[in-house]
Amino acid sequence: MKNKVEWKPGNMLYPLPAVLVSSRSGDGRIDVCTVAWAGTVCTNPPMIGISLRPSRQTYAFISETDVFVVNVTTEEMTHAVDYCGVKSGKNENKFETAHLTPVPAAHIDCPMIGESPVSIECRVKEKLALGSHTLFIGEVVGVHVDASYVDAKGAFHFSDVKPIVYCHGEYRGIGKAFGTFGYSVRKKKNKREDSDKKGNKKEVSGKTGNCTKDSENKTGFHGKERKRVVDKSSLNGDNTIRRSGRTGLKGTESGSAGKGRSGRGETRRGKKSTGS
Repeated sequence: MKNKVEWKPGNMLYPLPAVLVSSRSGDGRIDVCTVAWAGTVCTNPPMIGISLRPSRQTYAFISETDVFVVNVTTEEMTHAVDYCGVKSGKNENKFETAHLTPVPAAHIDCPMIGESPVSIECRVKEKLALGSHTLFIGEVVGVHVDASYVDAKGAFHFSDVKPIVYCHGEYRGIGKAFGTFGYSVRKKKNKREDSDKKGNKKEVSGKTGNCTKDSENKTGFHGKERKRVVDKSSLNGDNTIRRSGRTGLKGTESGSAGKGRSGRGETRRGKKSTGS
């Protein structure tokens, strides 16, 4: 057993998701904020929890409208993720300054982020004041995914997204997979059965051809009109996404704000910290 020492409480659980939470005020202003204290809290009904400091403008906006969108981020979005964490939306429109595209959501009056591969619409069910942060628990009312990551069978390839996480002051990518769900108890196949199945697959593939994600991209989804609505029932443990429509990018929206300070807790750059 390795020697362990007692450590200070605070940001104890790493890595954390580095998501962008978009919101809208009661008078129509929009904002986007980096949040690391976020995660799934329930499967049925599907729910997501995010923790925010009361000093954040996103806190005020969500308190007014009871809606928000959680947007998954990628390696290409790292600069925007950091910027939206250290800058306050009280004195600028971060959608514009971070070069992010607001996209109308399907079920709530709140913008999604066009550059995000996954955008999750949420309606607040509970608001819990815990101390330095308040926990907003939102029921998922709609999920939108970038169609270029969906294959011909309707499966979403999250590994191709290249999402980022936050870990002790650093934004990091996700490394190689070391196993799949249930592999530790899965019954091993004997080599003969395995080789027979591989032979059958080769024979079928020779007659019918293979449908790959690349071929779908060449014939289907181009440009920025790429988000697809996913029924929230597909979140209940099913790795296959059922598609029920598509939304496109519709220009930009603008917001206004005053001056304020960013909160602490979830991400940091120098002495400034972000998240909620």
